[in-house]
Amino acid sequence: MPYLQTINDITIHGEKVGIHFEPGMWIHIPSTTIPQLGETVTRMASIPHGTTIEAQGLVLPPTPGPPNIAAVDITPFVTGSNPVKKIKFASQTASNPNTPRIPQDLGSFVARGTITQAMLDDPNSLLRDHISKQTIISTTTIFVSTAPPPPAGLFGGGTDNIAFLLGQAAAAAPNAQATQMIAVFWIETVEESIDVPPYHAGDPPFSIKAKRSIQGQRVPTFSITPPFDLDAPRTIKVRFTQIQYTQTVLLNFAGLTWPHVSVNTLVPEDDIVVPPSVWK
Repeated sequence: MPYLQTINDITIHGEKVGIHFEPGMWIHIPSTTIPQLGETVTRMASIPHGTTIEAQGLVLPPTPGPPNIAAVDITPFVTGSNPVKKIKFASQTASNPNTPRIPQDLGSFVARGTITQAMLDDPNSLLRDHISKQTIISTTTIFVSTAPPPPAGLFGGGTDNIAFLLGQAAAAAPNAQATQMIAVFWIETVEESIDVPPYHAGDPPFSIKAKRSIQGQRVPTFSITPPFDLDAPRTIKVRFTQIQYTQTVLLNFAGLTWPHVSVNTLVPEDDIVVPPSVWK
């Protein structure tokens, strides 16, 4: 299954600057005997600044209810330090208007709630906020990594970088070496209540967008064709598939390892046809 992940910087008013472009594909590997592994999935990708990845993982059985989304930290740490020595930067404080970041002043974003301190402290908070008021029936989890941890029993995979990213390899001074990528995907079945207006059987289908439970939430649109006359409004329950993901890429440069985190919640772009079964 091919995919394309793009990320744009829109923090400068009126501009949209591409900062990540990743064409890739997912492949499904049936159970193997050599090595002895169950079914696995692999995400293969190429990032045009000079990195390719092979991330392997497992599809875990569905579990009832919403996912358990742990916190993630973007604070850089000294490369190779054990225990990990974190180095926090002024740019990680949303209210600080005098930092090297661009733009320096995030005041307008903070006022609108589009960038908050909670987001900088834990980008996964965006995912938890999105589902905080949703009714999630079940969740299927996919975990992939370029260095899968035990006890999965997986091996292989990894990242590869061009010479410029590796920098002075002998001096251990990379320019921007991608060392590891970890990603978790949650495939969620969400139940929504939709208020359907009066309808005359035989009229064309109509569309209704789901209600947002929090500000800025992406919601799907449902295509509705009641099989009989509706003399009064009716509330129906419908379900749709939603995908959430968190991805962390570790980059080494300037003596530090920098966690680059991206998160997103995806809903179907096309209208979802409401099945006849909801009317029974």
